[in-house]
Amino acid sequence: MDGIHGEEAGEMFEAQSHLYRHICSSMNSMALKSAVQLGIPDIIHNHPHPTTLPQLVSALHIPHSKTNYVRRLMRLLVHSGFFSVTKVHDLEEEEEGDDLEEEEEEEEEEEEGGL
Repeated sequence: MDGIHGEEAGEMFEAQSHLYRHICSSMNSMALKSAVQLGIPDIIHNHPHPTTLPQLVSALHIPHSKTNYVRRLMRLLVHSGFFSVTKVHDLEEEEEGDDLEEEEEEEEEEEEGGL
């Protein structure tokens, strides 16, 4: 095949990016649906402080072996803008906790967390 040049390469790139946007948007929808079915937004909203991953897994009452799956789900939801990451300072450890995005004004003032 002769090389793709100029406009053809641009059209191919646009077509691929269009396809990837649709694939990713369906993943975002499935991730959000799963989070809602698991009750993750309610758990985070009802927790008085930012929720760490171990606290979230504990509240979900799922096996500890599923922690990595919850971590992946939360990373996707943070990347999609549904949740934000906040640094949680404990006595000796520093962990990341998840917050709902409804507190945008406070986050802008604090400038501590968020991806």
